[in-house]
Amino acid sequence: MLDALAALALTQALKVRQAGRVQKTRKEEKHMKFKDMPYERVDFDQVEKEMRALMEEFDSAGSGEEQFAVHQKYYELTDRVGTQMTIAHIRYDVDTTDEFYEKEHEYYNQKRPIYHNLTLEYEKKLYASPYRAYLEEKIGPVAFKNLEIAQKAMDEKLIPLMIANALADKPLPVYGQGLNVRDWLYVEDHCAAIDLILEKGKAG
Repeated sequence: MLDALAALALTQALKVRQAGRVQKTRKEEKHMKFKDMPYERVDFDQVEKEMRALMEEFDSAGSGEEQFAVHQKYYELTDRVGTQMTIAHIRYDVDTTDEFYEKEHEYYNQKRPIYHNLTLEYEKKLYASPYRAYLEEKIGPVAFKNLEIAQKAMDEKLIPLMIANALADKPLPVYGQGLNVRDWLYVEDHCAAIDLILEKGKAG
């Protein structure tokens, strides 16, 4: 069963238009196969500039309406980035001998933590907004609960602690009893599910 993250990424991929390319008609887009989706490496220097500009605009907004307009731009940016990262990730999973996507895989492994910190920085601003009541009406209270959980999910202070403990051959701190597990899919099953969604999935 396709996990929620992959499903979300696929939904985003269907919405995104590749910058600089001829617009596809809705009919063509609906029937586009995953292998035909255009891919372009994400320029994270440019992404950081755009994200910083959004955060400045968010801070200077004088109402909930203005902040929500900024948040819609944030959605567009993260959709664009997430789609390209997902395409590269899946194509590498399909064929780990593909030299091009192997390099893309290594590139995103290096850049993903930086990008994650940028999105977390923006989300902290969103969570602390003085216009939260309005934003909750637009985005939903569950989204703000997810923001709260995300802020607690990872603290950068843990990284040096884990490294220091590992070098000193000490136990590594884990959540609870360390019994949490994550299910994984076979690549062929994953790709078959993606192809099925792209071919027969319906929006909404």
